[in-house]
Amino acid sequence: MPENEAHRYMPHHAQNSVRGRVKHLFNQFTYDVWRRELKRFSKTQPDRPLRVVDIGCGPGFLLECLYGWFPDVGLTGIDQSEELLEVAKSHCARMTPLKGDVS
Repeated sequence: MPENEAHRYMPHHAQNSVRGRVKHLFNQFTYDVWRRELKRFSKTQPDRPLRVVDIGCGPGFLLECLYGWFPDVGLTGIDQSEELLEVAKSHCARMTPLKGDVS
């Protein structure tokens, strides 16, 4: 993953500590797994558009990455916080925001 994507996982000031760097590496690994598995899944369904619903999307970091990886993906972000949905929408303008929870 390009180093300039580091901001998606953790603020730069937190990366200066050992704990911050470990958390950053864990988040980078987790996002790399998401990317790899979604690419593999999308190849099994070549005639169907990829659609992802992020329940508890928070500030939309995963949605922003998903759009970067799959420009044609349909994205829906669900969160209980209107404020976080606004932040998520600013990170990923193509997502559909929905206020709610998993139920």
